[in-house]
Amino acid sequence: MTLEQHLHQAKDLVHWLGGKLDGADVPSDLRSRLAGGCFHSAVEYHMAIVLLVEARYYASAFALIRIIYEAYVNGVWLGRCANDVEIDSYVKRGKSPRFSDRVAEIESLPGYEARVLSNVTSCSWKAMNSYTHTGYLQIVRRQTETALESNYSDDEVIQALNFSGAVSCLVAIELSALCQSTDLANVILQKAGECWPHDHPVDIDGLQAREKTTS
Repeated sequence: MTLEQHLHQAKDLVHWLGGKLDGADVPSDLRSRLAGGCFHSAVEYHMAIVLLVEARYYASAFALIRIIYEAYVNGVWLGRCANDVEIDSYVKRGKSPRFSDRVAEIESLPGYEARVLSNVTSCSWKAMNSYTHTGYLQIVRRQTETALESNYSDDEVIQALNFSGAVSCLVAIELSALCQSTDLANVILQKAGECWPHDHPVDIDGLQAREKTTS
């Protein structure tokens, strides 16, 4: 598939998820509201990434990759892992365990034993930070041999679209669980399988596997 085809698929996914999640009935307890707020933000970050890619504002789109991933992890940790003292500390002082510790806690939960999150974090967290904080990986993609201009490959942009879309689907599944809607979770899981069949796994290795030259 070309970049334009991936973008079309991503836009369709954004509208489809929006239709499924609009007006989600999240429980009113503090823990659920905190987790729901993280998930709802992540869905909007996905929308923003797609819009930014469509407008060819790639630096801004790539800067949101860490943000959407972190929103997902924070939502799961707040909703399923944090104890009451940690919830209170998060609300009053904005404090939480280190990101890697939050990931480790999540991966002690049923359904997370495959350690996908720790693998993503280990392989790509530094790259995500580089894009978000205007590090080398972002800077080097802002120039060619002759000028300061956007210089992202189609494959890199496609990976950013696919990864953010996959995270958005995971977020939607977690939000469905928060709303105690198994049927909705199953529908979203089926949709994700249609977007990313088993023989086309999602990864973001290309965002950090090479230090892009200016050639």
